[in-house]
Amino acid sequence: MSNRGSGRPFTKSYYEHDNRGAEGRTGRSVSFKSSTGGNPSRGGINSRNRSRNNGKTWTKQIQNYLTHDGDYDMGGNGPRNDFSHPVDGRRKYNNNRRRGGNGRQHSPAPNRSFRRLPTSSTFWYKIIVPHAGRYDKKWLIDTLNASLVPTTFTPIGFHHEAQGKDTVVFYLDDFQAASKLSNMDKRISTEDGFKLMVLVRPLNNLNIVLNEPLKETIKTVMAKRFRPDVKSLDLSRFHSDPELEGKFVPLNQRTVFSCVLSLVVEHCPSLHALDLSHNQIYSLEGVKTLVSKLSNLRILHLANNQLEKISGLDALKGLGVEELLMTSNPVCGKYAEQGAYVTDVRKRLPKLLKLDSVDLPPPILFDVETTQIPPSRGSYLCAEEGKDIARQFLEQYYALYDSANREPLRDAYHASAMLSMSCNYPSSHSQGPKEKAMLHAYKSNNRNLKQVMDLDRRVRLLMCGHEEIMKHLCSLPASQHDPNSFAVDLLLYTPQLIQLCVCGVFREARGTAHSPMRAFSRSLIIVPQGQGFCIVNETITVTNATSAQANAAFKTSLVPVAPAPLVSAPVVPLVPVPVSPVGIVNQDLEAKRQMVEHVVRTTGMNLIWSEKCLLESNWNLEQALFAFAEYHRQGSIPEEAFAR
Repeated sequence: MSNRGSGRPFTKSYYEHDNRGAEGRTGRSVSFKSSTGGNPSRGGINSRNRSRNNGKTWTKQIQNYLTHDGDYDMGGNGPRNDFSHPVDGRRKYNNNRRRGGNGRQHSPAPNRSFRRLPTSSTFWYKIIVPHAGRYDKKWLIDTLNASLVPTTFTPIGFHHEAQGKDTVVFYLDDFQAASKLSNMDKRISTEDGFKLMVLVRPLNNLNIVLNEPLKETIKTVMAKRFRPDVKSLDLSRFHSDPELEGKFVPLNQRTVFSCVLSLVVEHCPSLHALDLSHNQIYSLEGVKTLVSKLSNLRILHLANNQLEKISGLDALKGLGVEELLMTSNPVCGKYAEQGAYVTDVRKRLPKLLKLDSVDLPPPILFDVETTQIPPSRGSYLCAEEGKDIARQFLEQYYALYDSANREPLRDAYHASAMLSMSCNYPSSHSQGPKEKAMLHAYKSNNRNLKQVMDLDRRVRLLMCGHEEIMKHLCSLPASQHDPNSFAVDLLLYTPQLIQLCVCGVFREARGTAHSPMRAFSRSLIIVPQGQGFCIVNETITVTNATSAQANAAFKTSLVPVAPAPLVSAPVVPLVPVPVSPVGIVNQDLEAKRQMVEHVVRTTGMNLIWSEKCLLESNWNLEQALFAFAEYHRQGSIPEEAFAR
């Protein structure tokens, strides 16, 4: 007998291929019967073969352990619930292991057909039933409701879509009903043997188009729900109104909400109570812009909506609401203490007296009287009796100042009068044309205290006496003031002293259409002098006109209106008055000539008709211009009046 393998114990395993039993075999092969013990002579598996197979088993187990990083019984005798071992040595993972214990070998199979419906950010769901247009609406809704017992639903906006009106579409705001319907797809049999397809889609973006017919329907619904006797409007479950059958008009959609609130402000601005309950409202931003127009609102119901944060009530700040109903909103469940809830709500609505049907203690408010800012006026009068003197003085002063000869203004200044002039550039100076923005003509005597720091120079730039003042005024560029831009303030009026402040716009009369436009401000101290008045102190500030001032200047048309107190009047030259404003004598002819020239420039009439207009008005320039505007409006001025 061959001595192969002598010295080797049979308990040792071999991992390489062993073909010792195959040498010299050319006859029929021997097959073994399955046996736990066995006699080698009778075909059983002896200890040598068992040892060899045990080595191969160990090899496969080690390979599996290295390949799969998990727990494994190396002896091969442990439970086999987690892994199975096919012949090729690869293992298969049993999913039941994750469920704990020995898996779900004896548990019923899970319902693999159940589908979890995603929630909608708008709380609305679109239900689509294809090929259901052939069925009666009542039968279809009853059948769907029967499949959801005990849950029921009411369809909103039920209508037919698609070509041939074969698809039924409606909407729900009930997540539970929508979720159950999504699992009824192809589970409901119809009378003609078909399975109903039920498709459910969450509506995360609502885009409602409000055409004119739909707006009229909304108006009808609101009119029906308005109670004029108590000034209350009930908009609860707005989408379920019978007038809106077949239409999808959710009030929590921004376009619909804004439209409804605008109609409230337009048709019932004195609304006292508003009910917005059961509308799935999750944002009140649409109210913010209309708070000031709902000043009479005292009762507001917002129950059974979807307000999640108390900050959502910030949009209501400014309302005088005294009763608020917020029950069944998610925000209510976030407060463990009622006191904190009341405090946070009252931060937004400080006048609140009842919250969620519970009376609250009176709020602690400061007794501050509500005051209104006085209306803005173009001019200010400290004394009514000084109106006429101030108006006449300014009319005659600027009539002479804008004339070709300013020398007559000498008598408008006291012999010891003082004048200070300053100029500066506005912030928009760098944006305008450089050649028109320069103030060179006014800078030579600029006494702007922010720019002139030397005290001696400040004194030298202060003009004293009417001679020096007139020399300076005559050196300034020719001008044309716009009386309609004047704002005049009579700050002080006594028999001994008058203080006036006037500001407006003028342009330098260079004879071109593009003359520089300037803005000015003058402060005048006036005292009685003989039979009239004269200036004893004056400050003048000149700058470039803003774009708004330049665009509005010299554009106001003359209209026949009664003169208002100190409203900027047309330029009035010196005219005889009981008290001569500037004490100028022997100037009647010059004054009348200047008045005629002003009428020509203002009305466009020729010299003859302008003088005629003044004659008929007794040389009252203001009355003459008023009469011209009236006759021109009536079309009674002949064309020859405008012929040159």
